[in-house]
Amino acid sequence: MKTMRNILILSFALLLGLLSSCTSTQLSSDIDMSDPRREDLQVLMTTLENNHPDLYSVHKEKDFKALYEEILVSAPQMEDIEFYFAVRELVAQVGDSHTMVGFPKDIAASLHALPIQIAYVNNAWRLIVVEKSQEPMLGSEVLSLNGVSIEQIMEMAEPLVGYDNQVWFNQNVSQLLNIAEFYTYVGITENASDPITLTIDHRTCQNVSSSSITPISITEFYQKEFVTLYDNPSRTGSARVYYRTEFLDTQEAILFIQYNVCASDPAFPIDAFIEETLALVSSKKPSKIIVDLRYNGGGDSSLAEPMIDGLARYQRAQGFTLDVLIGERTFSSALMNAVQLKQRSNATLVGTPTGGSVNHFGEVKTFTLPNSGIPVQYSTKFFVMDKSHQGGSLQPDVFVTPTVEDLLSGVDTVVQTRIE
Repeated sequence: MKTMRNILILSFALLLGLLSSCTSTQLSSDIDMSDPRREDLQVLMTTLENNHPDLYSVHKEKDFKALYEEILVSAPQMEDIEFYFAVRELVAQVGDSHTMVGFPKDIAASLHALPIQIAYVNNAWRLIVVEKSQEPMLGSEVLSLNGVSIEQIMEMAEPLVGYDNQVWFNQNVSQLLNIAEFYTYVGITENASDPITLTIDHRTCQNVSSSSITPISITEFYQKEFVTLYDNPSRTGSARVYYRTEFLDTQEAILFIQYNVCASDPAFPIDAFIEETLALVSSKKPSKIIVDLRYNGGGDSSLAEPMIDGLARYQRAQGFTLDVLIGERTFSSALMNAVQLKQRSNATLVGTPTGGSVNHFGEVKTFTLPNSGIPVQYSTKFFVMDKSHQGGSLQPDVFVTPTVEDLLSGVDTVVQTRIE
């Protein structure tokens, strides 16, 4: 078993579920189930077995339950944070990107953070957040931490991340990599407060160097001044709105539609947005439409269907080209909308493979373990968007990977390749 995983930027809206009192899991007769942690584990297994549509689709039931019983045996002796990661490892065995655990607030508040963030960008693990004084390090490739290669660290982290494709794993494992307790758990450091040696291949000067990084409290982390790879956003980059439209040229021939969350903005209901957007398409008759789903993590897929059907109808009548932008943050209902655009119109998918899988578990429900307070999210349905799909991410028709240089300079590589 392992021990540490971060979700520094974690925001689950978790509800207290009604839990069944029976379980189909057969336990060894010498296990005393009166312990609070064992009670939590039994509640976890009961809820997942009774509600997940296919709990053992990835790992065999006997292997899943062997890990469950192993955790049951040692749970009473675990520290709180160790128990959290034991639960996390068990849930990760489901192999479903929608089924996961979050941090209870008290544990999250006690974590130590490295004053950096590492993510998979432009085909390498890179620094995407550093302290302002270290700005030249942005975009540099991370080679190792405490002498352990980044590839080995990924292997150590893999059992703690529930995922159904590699893109989603890369997205979510990055949340672990700036939490010091993770490195203690996997044996890279002895204590969460121990400094960690970071070795990088510099982006700017093409040389390898090492430096010591000291973990800090979460409170200290939020008091630091950081710079990020995304501080210079492009005009068509991620925006803090539900959805928006604008023309990208003075001739009003290229209409850009960005859809950032599958939900309706109370201040600008989605029905009104769709009506206004389709009216623009009807009156301006653009020669190209770009629909941007790169930053959309999901919600209610049905909300966008009138837009999808309207664009397909106008494309048949007007003949404009239609590009649909996708990427690693395109997930869940947003992925479903991308598939629908591809199926219902003559659309070209552009960008990088999606974080969501074409055929996937979803329609989540949540509950909280009664004693530890660990929040759990699980799937209740399996969605088949394309019976012929072999599994995993939705692949673009045209691959365009943003470069580090373009990100730093505020150039939207993907959009630029489609309008030049």
